[in-house]
Amino acid sequence: MKRIAFIVRDPLPPTRADVATLFGAELPRHGIDSELIGQGKTRSVLALAASPLRDALGLWRARRVDGIQVRDKIASGVLARVAAAILGVPFVYWMSFPVVEGFEARRDEIGRAGRGPRWAAHALRARVARLVLYRLVLPGARHVFVQSDAMASWLAGQGVPRARMSAVPMGVDAALFERAAIEPARDPRLDGRRVILYLGRVSQSRQSGFLLDVVEALRRGIPGILLVIAGDASSSADMAWMRGLIGERRLGEHVVLTGWLPQRKALRYAVRAEVALSPLPRGTLFDGSSPAKLMEYLALGIPCVASDIPDQALAIEQSGAGVLAPMLPGPFSEAVRALLDDPAQRARLAKLGPPWVARHRTYAILGAQVAETYERILPEVPRVLMIGTAPGGRGGIASVVGVLRAGGLFERAAVRYVVSHRAGAHHVGARAALSAFLSTVAACLRRRPEVVHVHSATRASFARKSLLLLLARAAGCRTIFHLHGAQFGRFAATGAWAPMRWWIRRTLERSTAVIALSDRWAAFVRGYAPAARVVVVPNAVALPASADRSREERGRILFLGRADAGKGVFDLLAAVALLAPALPHIRLVIGGAGQLALLRRRAEELGIGARVILPGWLDARAREREMARAQVFCLPSHAEGLPMAMLEAMAAGKAIVASAVGGVPDAIADGANGVLVAPRDPAALAAALGKLLASRALRECMGDAASATVRERFSAEGAVGALSALYRELGA
Repeated sequence: MKRIAFIVRDPLPPTRADVATLFGAELPRHGIDSELIGQGKTRSVLALAASPLRDALGLWRARRVDGIQVRDKIASGVLARVAAAILGVPFVYWMSFPVVEGFEARRDEIGRAGRGPRWAAHALRARVARLVLYRLVLPGARHVFVQSDAMASWLAGQGVPRARMSAVPMGVDAALFERAAIEPARDPRLDGRRVILYLGRVSQSRQSGFLLDVVEALRRGIPGILLVIAGDASSSADMAWMRGLIGERRLGEHVVLTGWLPQRKALRYAVRAEVALSPLPRGTLFDGSSPAKLMEYLALGIPCVASDIPDQALAIEQSGAGVLAPMLPGPFSEAVRALLDDPAQRARLAKLGPPWVARHRTYAILGAQVAETYERILPEVPRVLMIGTAPGGRGGIASVVGVLRAGGLFERAAVRYVVSHRAGAHHVGARAALSAFLSTVAACLRRRPEVVHVHSATRASFARKSLLLLLARAAGCRTIFHLHGAQFGRFAATGAWAPMRWWIRRTLERSTAVIALSDRWAAFVRGYAPAARVVVVPNAVALPASADRSREERGRILFLGRADAGKGVFDLLAAVALLAPALPHIRLVIGGAGQLALLRRRAEELGIGARVILPGWLDARAREREMARAQVFCLPSHAEGLPMAMLEAMAAGKAIVASAVGGVPDAIADGANGVLVAPRDPAALAAALGKLLASRALRECMGDAASATVRERFSAEGAVGALSALYRELGA
């Protein structure tokens, strides 16, 4: 049985079916138990402000959990994310309503009456909530549950990856909605009337006054019309507002507002209705919602008229059990009138709703789907502490980690990521290294991970990571040393003094597994540290849908990487200078930080200053743009591991020219999916570039072969699968 701590906005015990039934009854049948942490029944400002403290106390009291989940709470979302990180368990967010956008709507509503202190307070709340939810809470969530596919699409536009979301629409408890078992309400106010129903809460934000617009339109032709609003209001103010509207519009004879009712009693009123209503306004607040009332109408076999928000439109179109109408008094009331005037149509629709709900929207069905997602989020795999460069930063390690995360490794395995290095001033890097040390100590003491996986390059990177591995081994953890540095061979063989070479060999051999990026690098490690267990897991890249060459520019060559002598960029300048007299259109883009001033000066000396573009380091979007514009990608490095930039170019279907060093020949077969040249040979480099620039057919042939190579051997799916299998093996 897996157990999650679940922080909800509701008082306990919960009354919402998507909490009480889904988490209280259905998920335990699938091995998912929940420790609910709810709110007090007092809704004062002080109580709301103290809510995160109550949630913190609830987490402290909760027994051992395998995950922490928060529903529609922002401050508690930050708290839960921190707690999950400390415990080394996944953090999950459940969004049933766009809370931030609700705050913004309230701010705007107050602003229409003037921008005073009250407006300023609400504006500040909305601004802080947006920053915290979209910058801190959701980016740290292992998974995000939403109410509908429409909400998922909208939230993807806010920057949450679609692959990390699951839509869980509202459903019904099938046992409670068996119509034959529900006795109709005995209320004389309903006798002899044409009863229409609204089941649920009323509020100003839902524009519930629209219900009265519909009644006014209907009573002109149907004097006996009676709207039963079976439910409470979102607040006492909203209830007073609704009662006031009914009085002002003199609709007391045509509206019954029951107030809060136990669910069973509300359903007794529901089965007295001929037609049910589910109007919700279009817009950000409600387009992503999944109204429970519509599912309840369909389950009870009540023909309904619903507004066209996406989830309601989907349910009505699939079931055929109701009518869609825009939320305008005329069209909506006419749709209701048409059903009231057509008993045969009502009877036909009534038969369609219950079987559709039984097939698609019972909590038994939804519970099985949610449990399957939890099986991925809370897998029976070892807890893994992964240590490496800050995500989104520069360099190959950051790129590799980004691909693994996007490919689902952190979901398929219980991976917690610790940053050990950040680019910037020395104090920035030192602070990251100290933080990584303290985080590793805390993780090993509080909830020891079975596997500690470090990504390492050479020199300072190796020194930091080897000490962390020593600490992990002392705590009894299995360890993985993931070797990335292109210069590691030189560093290990001749670049380090004798005691350091002993330490390098000992670190490799004492690691439970050493990951090499290619067969050539694996052979080096086995020769250097014979007792090391070496596993080959090539770098991987995300795969584009197809190779798009429509934006390529004639004669444009692209280099991506560290712009210094070790990457062969000065050799590349010399090669372009050799080609320039015969190719006046040639252009070279060197995308990367490094010796830019020296490169600019050397380009001028060679007479190609106007042909060389030095934009500096490029972020992901700029890299993608430059990749699309290039005809040829060139990487003339003097040493390499398995370069991510080259794999990205191969995935994009670019013709490749690269040095035959490191793991490059494991990916590039000379003359088949690219061209290999010897390092430090500008003439050979110029010949290879010139040959490709001269032949579109050759470029496309090699580019297509390169793309196929990545799909077959360097996909994210393959790397994620290999690492997941290794984690399972080491954690067994």
